[in-house]
This record gives sequence, structure tokens and C-alpha cells, in this order.
Amino acid sequence: MLEFSYQRTLEASDMFNQAFSATHDPHLLIGPLRHGALRRLRRHPTSITASSKGVVVTGGNRGFGYAMSQEFLKEGDAVVLCGRNSDDVNAAVKALQTEAPRSQVHGMRCDVSVADDVAELGQFAGQQLGTVHLWINNAGQVTRKRLLADVDASDISSAVGSNVMGSLLGSREAIRLMRQQPAHPKTVYHIFNLGFSRWGASFSKSACTHKATKAALTQLTHSLSEELVEASPALAATTCLQGWC
Repeated sequence: MLEFSYQRTLEASDMFNQAFSATHDPHLLIGPLRHGALRRLRRHPTSITASSKGVVVTGGNRGFGYAMSQEFLKEGDAVVLCGRNSDDVNAAVKALQTEAPRSQVHGMRCDVSVADDVAELGQFAGQQLGTVHLWINNAGQVTRKRLLADVDASDISSAVGSNVMGSLLGSREAIRLMRQQPAHPKTVYHIFNLGFSRWGASFSKSACTHKATKAALTQLTHSLSEELVEASPALAATTCLQGWC
């Protein structure tokens, strides 16, 4: 895990929220997703119900994605998670089922930088969950701290593929899937991208390839939100801005 001062990040996040609470974009969740933030996430103020949700978490087989999956299952939601390694995915699903025997959790192998894999994930999620309310583009790659001049081109391509292409393909598949679901006058389907603000990136110890690709997700979400306002009012795209991931 990256080195960080959680207390410093939390304090800065609180100060930022207080300073901008009156004006900040309601499509943005600022700061670390802890201390009940996941519950606020699943009960987005524009949702028409707080009942059981169908949730997709990419990269849900480990780390932060696994922790999110745990929390959603505790809330009684049904979860589909994915990861690049089948054995890791199966192990994660088994562990989650052991923790919550009555939970509905399913997993499959998926490389989010590959369009066919993401399309299969969408089909699998629709089959297993029936309705997908939340799609969280969590899968990503952190580049070891080095000067850009010393980073191999293959590492740059890999970071862009996981962090940017993965969220683009994931968002596209989520929209395609959600537009086939029952329409509502209010926003009931949500796509979340885990990105960086310029402020949040200052807390990261990662290389500029990671910071740049994560920051790109903020613009992706803003642009996507503008598209969805007119094209699909029942859908919303949201950036989870994190100061430490």
C-alpha cells in the first residue's frame, strides 16, 4: 500500500468539505471513502429507494475494492466483482461468502482494459443481479514512484489501460446496461469513477503516470455527466475524489 498519513488526509478532507460545502458539485464525493461514506454512496440523495441494490465493483477481489464489496454485502446488497486473476477472484468470492453466508456475491475474471472482457462483465452482471444500480470503476494500477524519464513505455501503456481505458470501457458498458433497465423520472442508476482532484493528488506518493491517469477520470465524469443529463436522466456519473488511493 502507498504510504500516507490517514489522519492528515482526513483532517484536510474535513476542512475542504467545510470550505466548499455550499458550492461544490453535488456529483462529487470529496475525500476518503471511510466513516460511513460508503453508506452515503449507496444512498445517493437522488435515489428513489434505499432498499437492496445490485452493485458491480471492478477490482473488487482485493484492497479497497474488496473492502467496498464487504460493506455493500453488509447492507444487504448483491455484488458482482471482478479481477484479472481467476484464482484471486474465486478466493475473494469464497471469503466474502464465508463472512456473510446469506449474501449474494458473484465474481468473474475481467481485464478492464479489454473491451470484450468488459462486455462479458456487463452481461454477467445483468444475469446475476437482474438490475444494476451501482457500477463502480475501482480497478486500477499504481505505478512505482520514478521519474517519468525512467518509466518504460509498457508501464505507461499499462497504467493508461487500467486507469483510463478501464473506466471508459466500464462506464460505456454500464450505460449500455442501465439504459436497458426500467426507466425512472428520478436518477436511480449510478456510475462511480475513483479519480484524483489536483488537491487529492498532492497526498499521493505515486508516480506522475498514476496521478495523471487518475486525474483524467475527473474530467471523464464531468463530461459524462453532461451527456447523461440530456440522453439518460435516470443515470448519473459521479467521481469519488480520494486523497490517498
